[in-house]
Amino acid sequence: TDEFTLVVLTHKIVAAPNPALDSVTFYYDLAADAMLYVYDIAGRLVYSAELPAAANAHTWNLTSGDRPVAIGVYLYVAVGGNEKSEVGRLVVSR
Repeated sequence: TDEFTLVVLTHKIVAAPNPALDSVTFYYDLAADAMLYVYDIAGRLVYSAELPAAANAHTWNLTSGDRPVAIGVYLYVAVGGNEKSEVGRLVVSR
């Protein structure tokens, strides 16, 4: 058998599907509970949610204030305690 390497990513968050049509699920591995923040390309906060560390996934229906978000690029980050995830990019296309 051939050898292979298994890489485990910790303290990361990814969005799928990406591009998203009607909803997106954020999959994460965080050491502690955190907050998810999603910003539009102009830097305005359009969505935030609590991310319990034990859950490992959170689904967003791509609405902000009961209205669907616009087609475009959004940036997301998870912040908890003294840690912050890398900033991710989410594309919304309907």
